[in-house]
Amino acid sequence: MKLPKRISTHIKESDAWKILLTQVPPEWIVREVSERDYGIDCYIELVNKEAEVTGDLLSIQLKGSQNLRWKSEGNKEFVSYSGIRIETINYWMSLPVPVFLFLADLSERTVYFCSVKEQVREQYTKFTEQKSLTFHLRKDFKLGKEEGRKILLYLYYREKHYKEFVMYLSMLLSHFDSYMDFIRFNQNLDFFLELEPDAELLFVHLYDCCFFLSMMFSIKWDIQSLDKIYIQQKNRYGIPSTLHNEVLTEILPLLQTKLQVIINGAKVLILEEEKEFWSFNYPILYKNFYRFDSYHQGIWETY
Repeated sequence: MKLPKRISTHIKESDAWKILLTQVPPEWIVREVSERDYGIDCYIELVNKEAEVTGDLLSIQLKGSQNLRWKSEGNKEFVSYSGIRIETINYWMSLPVPVFLFLADLSERTVYFCSVKEQVREQYTKFTEQKSLTFHLRKDFKLGKEEGRKILLYLYYREKHYKEFVMYLSMLLSHFDSYMDFIRFNQNLDFFLELEPDAELLFVHLYDCCFFLSMMFSIKWDIQSLDKIYIQQKNRYGIPSTLHNEVLTEILPLLQTKLQVIINGAKVLILEEEKEFWSFNYPILYKNFYRFDSYHQGIWETY
């Protein structure tokens, strides 16, 4: 008498799912979906340190493989997963939430991950011309390790705010000369004079731009928060929601240093790492950043 057979693909899928559940922090919520044929196997909802359900969702495509073959490039080790159809990737790119490819090593009982949309941007020409795409998962991007989870959260929040990222880069480029003139001419003035409203607005705007872009480029932020600055000013002068010139003298040189690092990071991203993506999707920004980079080679010495 013949009976149904459990095929190897189904065994791998079930085993990968079991491994995933052991690697996810217990406070996170794994929401399995009943229909898996469209490229999403589950959603993970993040829960913060205060045990609050945040509403932050990761879309997950889960794969399983035996005996992963690691390759080396520089000081990085990675494994490649090929054959994902462009139709599936198009669907991933259209989703309003960040998408991650999870690859479970069925032998080592661990899970590796990569950010789908980031890798599509990095190989955008292949994405537009080929019928399938290969994704690369780094060995240090491991879900079961604390450091790996920090990387996952960073990639998630970076992807979640990518449209804002584009907006802030556009704003930085279009206002760059104004920012630099503001930095140059608003230091070492009378410390005890209140800022004019337009000067205070520009300072806050510049601060917010530098802060957000520093977070997106993973640049260490060692400048006091605006909240603390305003509290210190209130305690010193007894006037709420008002800044004085001394703040500009202290903070503006620090923001100028951050701007330089941000510009260098943007240059690498837009003109090198994701060149095809930016030139196709944001041609005006790409073109102007290319001109900006050529024009401002000596900008830091000038200011």
